[in-house]
Amino acid sequence: MLRYITETTTWEPEFAVRLEAYLATITELVMWLPGGNPAMADLLHSFVSTVYPDPAAIEPGTRPAMWLGIVHNPAEPDRLGGLKVYCSPRARTDVIETVSREWTAFEGLSPVRENDELFRYAGLAVELGVDRDPAYKIYLRARTRNVAVPMKLVRHLGDPAWRTLSEFTACGVDAADLHNFDYFVCCSRRGSEIPSYTVSLITRPSDDITALARALAARHHGTTRAIDAMAHAAQERGATWRYTALGLGFSSEHGIDKLNVYGTPTW
Repeated sequence: MLRYITETTTWEPEFAVRLEAYLATITELVMWLPGGNPAMADLLHSFVSTVYPDPAAIEPGTRPAMWLGIVHNPAEPDRLGGLKVYCSPRARTDVIETVSREWTAFEGLSPVRENDELFRYAGLAVELGVDRDPAYKIYLRARTRNVAVPMKLVRHLGDPAWRTLSEFTACGVDAADLHNFDYFVCCSRRGSEIPSYTVSLITRPSDDITALARALAARHHGTTRAIDAMAHAAQERGATWRYTALGLGFSSEHGIDKLNVYGTPTW
């Protein structure tokens, strides 16, 4: 699978114009999903409208998130394998509360309170895939690189955090250095399922996590071929490549069941 994030109207200053373009793009992209239909577009439009009910209330010059997550499956190159619609929890002070009230799948999804001293809400999303129920997601981000962040994360998430952090250390991260990353957490649920969590370590430009990325890929997939291909593709086009983040997903059913590798080409 290939995943990436993009947006429409990148340089447009007016929020209402951006929102209109966002909704129109969602409608078009939904039809690229196998079985895509207007009801699916309506679901995503309703989510966006719940987060941004009054475009005029958005202060001029602010740019709340309106990103699109695209999934490509090599088995169906002419279709989308999934579509994720992102919104900002900071559009209003009551976004999470309102969304949780109107969309029950969001209720209780995040174990972290809004005023937590070490973590903040960083995003929320609805994802449509192929032949699956929608996935509802809340994203958390550590406020600082505080030495208390890893253990506070374990306190919030329990075994999912402990297991993913232990896996990072097993593949080369010094346990004493776990706080020297920016933490990003995805809390996800489909329907009434038990939430699953993905814990990501985000680097700074001076960090080199190539060895860690390769160790995790070899351990969980038996090969580094896929992540090496990303670096090779960048180099073939005259760019340097840097791995920027690594995420491990944990579910109650399968344990650690996902490895996300992120990178950035630079020309």
